Amino acid sequence: MNNKPLVGILESIHQDGINLLKKFSNVYLDTGKSKKEIFKNVKRYDVIFIKSNIKINKEFIENAENLKIVARAGTGVDNIDLELLKKRKIKFFSTPNLNSKSVAELTIALILLLIKKLPDLDRAISNDDYRRHLFLSKDLSELKVGLVGVGNVGIEVARRLKPFGCKLYAYDKFSKKKQQFKKLNGIFVNNFKKLLSNSDILSFHVRLNEGNKNMFNTESLKHIKKGIFLINTSRAQVIEEKAVLFEKMDEKDIPLFGGSKGKKSKSGKKGKSQSRDLFNILTDDQKDLFKAIMASYKEKFKSLRDQVKDGSLSKEDAKEQMKALKDALRAEVDALLTDDQKAQLEQ
Repeated sequence: MNNKPLVGILESIHQDGINLLKKFSNVYLDTGKSKKEIFKNVKRYDVIFIKSNIKINKEFIENAENLKIVARAGTGVDNIDLELLKKRKIKFFSTPNLNSKSVAELTIALILLLIKKLPDLDRAISNDDYRRHLFLSKDLSELKVGLVGVGNVGIEVARRLKPFGCKLYAYDKFSKKKQQFKKLNGIFVNNFKKLLSNSDILSFHVRLNEGNKNMFNTESLKHIKKGIFLINTSRAQVIEEKAVLFEKMDEKDIPLFGGSKGKKSKSGKKGKSQSRDLFNILTDDQKDLFKAIMASYKEKFKSLRDQVKDGSLSKEDAKEQMKALKDALRAEVDALLTDDQKAQLEQ
């Protein structure tokens, strides 16, 4: 047996990286393994490579008795207990700059996708609908872009936005790139609410920690501009899921779930509040299905409103179709719930 270090690849990395590691170590691929299998194998590894799914916590470290190095292929560390690694004298490495430009380019692509209404245009053209007046868009040069976080990614986004002529704003108390941002004619604001009220487009580029978890939430909705575009290429938990899921539909389009029609939720309010009560009792798998159902019906509601707007559907017919859609949506969501969950909503 040789004296090469034992390296466990617990989440997929590029084959070029694996080939390089094989030159000086014994590499074992444990991607896609169960937690039980990983804990069994990790006992022998000197080094592990992870990304964002494997949690490096006390339970993990107790099973990794020979571990000397944790290597994170990426930048986020919200799945890693750094203090514990330090206490156990386990070294940690990450690649914070590796994907900055790629993420910045993705952000620009998403901004253009949204402001030019490309998904709506694609659906319309696929249905032989060429009414351009329904898809009037804005130019980026007319808009104010707010960046939450000006680090490695945020500054690259700002550099790519500057040639478009849009106004750049940012909120980041700890940015080390303030001078670089100011040279791009960017303006820092001193609180998050001010950024919300200023921005036509809001883009998140922050690491996840306890201080910014759910920083965009239902309270934030009181301060945003109507029709704001929201981009998040950082961590999902930076944005409270419920805020985006429910507030982006018109209140009149959201039927009540799991109770008598018109019944108030525990909070005493109808519609959105009861929908949030529902969301809180769903399992993760149910949430995924629920979001897909809501997204599908949102498009159907929007289509009805567009038809009324362009005169191809009367308000009376639209009202009947809207009622039928709400009934169908209620039935789909009710079918998703267990008897126990329905009973919780009835309380």
